[in-house]
Amino acid sequence: MAGGAAITLVTKSGTNTLHGSAFWFHDNQRLRARNFFFAPTTVKPVSIYNNFGGTIGGPVVKNRLFFFYSYDNTKQRTGGFGRYSVPTFDLRSGDFSATGRDIFDPLTGNTQTGAGRPLFPNSRIPANRISPIAQRIQSYYPEPNIAGPLNNFAIGATPQFNRAYNDAKINFQRNSKHMIWGRYGIMNALVGGRGIFGDGVGPSPGADPGFGDTRIQNTSAGHNYTISPTLLLDGVIGYNRLDQTVRGQDLGRISRRYSAFPASAGQTRCSRDSRTSTSTATPASACPVGCRSIASRRATPPRIRYAPSAASTISPLAS
Repeated sequence: MAGGAAITLVTKSGTNTLHGSAFWFHDNQRLRARNFFFAPTTVKPVSIYNNFGGTIGGPVVKNRLFFFYSYDNTKQRTGGFGRYSVPTFDLRSGDFSATGRDIFDPLTGNTQTGAGRPLFPNSRIPANRISPIAQRIQSYYPEPNIAGPLNNFAIGATPQFNRAYNDAKINFQRNSKHMIWGRYGIMNALVGGRGIFGDGVGPSPGADPGFGDTRIQNTSAGHNYTISPTLLLDGVIGYNRLDQTVRGQDLGRISRRYSAFPASAGQTRCSRDSRTSTSTATPASACPVGCRSIASRRATPPRIRYAPSAASTISPLAS
């Protein structure tokens, strides 16, 4: 079995003199060559990248206490493009004649084998036989913007990517042989995109639909003690924490959208898994145990939290 890698990172420390730095890197689609396969009239997709930040370090008490701080921020917008299939006007109205498929009446014939089912004339489903739920779902889909039954909707999107690092460190020079230090770092990142069908969600060119909010915090402390010119005692302890919240773009809108879908006669809805109850009681009391009414349930995003861990090492090194 292969062993895991061991990585040691060292954060810079302040000195007796105040020093700082700043940086900024920028790139966009206007600075890039056109894709070889693009037509001359094709507009290059949006591609903006900014990475900026800086550092500063210096003395708090000369020869004894020092500080260092760094900031690094990245903002990126990279456009994506895709072609998808959406229902045509004929399909929305129940006319499947252009598909060349036979459409059978599902409410007729043998319910077990399907034998004896007659065809809908001209592969057209009567308007009074189209489910109101299906009609409501279809309302979330856009109209085609390209001719044809398939790959008839083209759209571009620009997902977001924001990330920021903050790191701070303090060094205390106890004496000429002993130095004690502590550091804290935090990273916040928000990434995601919007589905091309709005409330109907759907795919998101260049990203997944929805948003992920990530926060990583880590802190460590340690010391270095020079025992002799050839022996150094080094001790470090660290703590790391990761929080991540993932939410769909329709978070908080589920109640309003769900209430637009009619239930069958004599049924009431439950929010947990769209189960229904045939009871004629009120919706709140008709729901099974552990399942609340959709109107009273508060939408909360799923949360991923990794348990923190701590580690320490003391390593005498001889040379």
